[in-house]
Amino acid sequence: MLLRCSGAFAQAFDDEPYYPFAPYEEERMPELESDSLLFYRAVQQADDLWAEVSAFRFSAVSYRRRGEDYALSPVLLEGAEVSWRYLTALRRLQAETRYVAGARPQVGRLSVGAGATAVSLTEYDPMPGGALALRAATRNYRAGAEGSLAFELPRRWHLAVTVDGRFGRDALVDGVYTRQTTAALRVGRRTRGDGYWTAVFVVPFTERGLRSSSVKEAFMLRGSNYYNPAWGRQAGDVRNSRVRREGLPLSIVAYCGRIGGSTLLRASAAVETGIRCQSSLAWYDASTPRPDNYHYLPSYFTGEAFEAVDAVWRTGDERYTQIDWAELYRRNRMQPDGEALYALEDRVERPLRMQAAIRIESEVDPQLTVACALKVDYDALRRYKQLRDLLGADRLTDIDHFLLDDATYSNRLQNDLRHPDRTVGEGDRFGYDYRTVRCEVAADGVVRYRSDRWTAAFGASVGRCVVRRRGFYEKELFPGAGSYGGSSRLRFTPYALRASAGYAFSSRSYLEISASAAVPDVEDLFLQPLYNNRTVDDPSLSRRYGAELGFVRTGGAFELRVTGYLAATRDEIRTTRFFDDLSYEYCDMTVRGIGRLDYGAEAAARLRLTWNWSLSAAVGAGSHTYATNPSVWLYTDAGNELRADGVTSYMSGLRPGGTASLAATAGVHYFGRSGWYFSADASLVAGRWVAPSFHYRTSRVANQASDSPETFALFMEQERLDDSFTADVSAGRMWRLGASRLSVTLSVRNLLDDCRTVYSAYESDRVRRLRSGAETFYRPFATSLLYAYGRSATLTVSYKF
Repeated sequence: MLLRCSGAFAQAFDDEPYYPFAPYEEERMPELESDSLLFYRAVQQADDLWAEVSAFRFSAVSYRRRGEDYALSPVLLEGAEVSWRYLTALRRLQAETRYVAGARPQVGRLSVGAGATAVSLTEYDPMPGGALALRAATRNYRAGAEGSLAFELPRRWHLAVTVDGRFGRDALVDGVYTRQTTAALRVGRRTRGDGYWTAVFVVPFTERGLRSSSVKEAFMLRGSNYYNPAWGRQAGDVRNSRVRREGLPLSIVAYCGRIGGSTLLRASAAVETGIRCQSSLAWYDASTPRPDNYHYLPSYFTGEAFEAVDAVWRTGDERYTQIDWAELYRRNRMQPDGEALYALEDRVERPLRMQAAIRIESEVDPQLTVACALKVDYDALRRYKQLRDLLGADRLTDIDHFLLDDATYSNRLQNDLRHPDRTVGEGDRFGYDYRTVRCEVAADGVVRYRSDRWTAAFGASVGRCVVRRRGFYEKELFPGAGSYGGSSRLRFTPYALRASAGYAFSSRSYLEISASAAVPDVEDLFLQPLYNNRTVDDPSLSRRYGAELGFVRTGGAFELRVTGYLAATRDEIRTTRFFDDLSYEYCDMTVRGIGRLDYGAEAAARLRLTWNWSLSAAVGAGSHTYATNPSVWLYTDAGNELRADGVTSYMSGLRPGGTASLAATAGVHYFGRSGWYFSADASLVAGRWVAPSFHYRTSRVANQASDSPETFALFMEQERLDDSFTADVSAGRMWRLGASRLSVTLSVRNLLDDCRTVYSAYESDRVRRLRSGAETFYRPFATSLLYAYGRSATLTVSYKF
């Protein structure tokens, strides 16, 4: 049976019913001899059950497993790290996917992280056959269709193709829409020596209208948590200012085969390139066009002005609550010189990532396995700004409009000093243009020893990484090598160490302990990479340490995995740019010495009650906090003058955004003999907090900008978010038509239609200035919120042959 739906909470059932014996009738396993190592390997290499059970069930909110960054749980396609966007197409091409636990040493995967999704193209040949599916949805898009076909060719060749499309506007949030087409091809050949060559090409094209976060006041005034400030009406039609467009083809060639009786060789080479861009409204020496800016909300006003603005918002006058496109065109056309006050611009990224890896695994004897790998990674990312729409104006001059009124730098306006006062038209680049390049070569090895029921492993990885920036514009603020040409080369030596030991009580029960230490690649190395070659002072690598203790029970009608974990991170660096309201200028902030501590436990289980009823559950509980008080440096963006010199940010004990102290899910699944199937899941995410600002909690802000103990508390406290509870259901029917199958499935997410749950929230680094007579008061900016979706549904009709 083919079951396809946009919600992953729908249970995927096997083609054949479960073997009809109750759990208490489970067949007894004979006592294993001490040299029966093969029978223990299944439980010793068990997949990440927690990831399997909980996949997509916590998607109603921004949730990071174990508090870790998403980059630490990547998709590994034959050893190459690729984006999640390709995963659906790869599965349709019948690639084998596994959730791999990150604890034990594994060649090619030695960094400190909760786990990874391993995708293999060389394990099995694609099964001949095809599938067609039609979808109707209420979230992100309205209609979709997909088709896939796989067949055998002469001379041991195999071919598989798939095409998928999704189109239409979101039924809940105005301005949100999707136009997406993905085509993928897989071709492979099995050699006479049972080796396998394969090549995969995935070509996705996507255009999505996005929604923007806003403040609680705006949502309350509009009476809906679906309020989206990113759109407005133009000639009666909805036009979104935030549109993401992507075209990022991926190609990979992989080989797997034996070069000896006990030595396995895997090799792969992958290339990802293309273009992605996101549009946004820009204004040049003019007031912001964003309708929910704090200057336009009722809370900014007093007296009669407050009453008037409040009434406009509550009545929903779209000239004020949404983007007024007609007004932007009118103001542009009123300019006597044709210069644009407003324009729609694209922030463009053109990535080029090339990866090559070779892995060799040799079974020296039944007890000892040695594996090693060599990986080369070249990652070049070019970024620039491109003019999409002049909104009725005639031209735009490529200068830094933010410096027009600056008393010190108003004579250094040129963004491209080698082409001063260049006139920009639609489709032209302007503002900034640069490329960052990261080149890395890494080698790692793993030694695994098995003796009777015991297993022990040790893995080590070391690499050499070089990072640099190349500017293609010479900005007048930073002339010569300050912005144009290559920056200094930053060289690092990331490494990772990991060890584990385990004991198998039986072929189904296993206990393992592991520990790891790593110095991963660094991020945020440049103070202002858009137009400055300057790196952060004393760039260094962060350090990560971890330990796990896990118990696995597999086989039969019951599976269980319980894991306790501890992870510590030290010396992280972050950089950001914002408008500093205390100095009244744009500043670049570097935060150094960030430390975090994450510890907790996870448990996941699956139970087959009968041949057609099963249960699944997963729970994760832990503590995720900042463990240190980092230091903050603040530089002016225009001249790099120091505004804050290593001031302390009191972050210790605060919770990072996207973390939760408790995440739990449980589901019941049914598949009947007549073809009816049903799945219901309930999920809870609790103990979430607003992502805190490093800037707020410095003595520079909390002390200097506070006029009372109450104001000081406003800057220092962290807001807790409400708990999230969702229920998802899926039901359908499957009919067998000879060797083919027809399925109809209805999936409903957030069945209770709870629209009050906050998906994500963060504090702004800006400080609000309030004036009363001759005095100025400071208060924190309102928290930016994005609410979760309410009830949404997807109807899928699929046919497999």
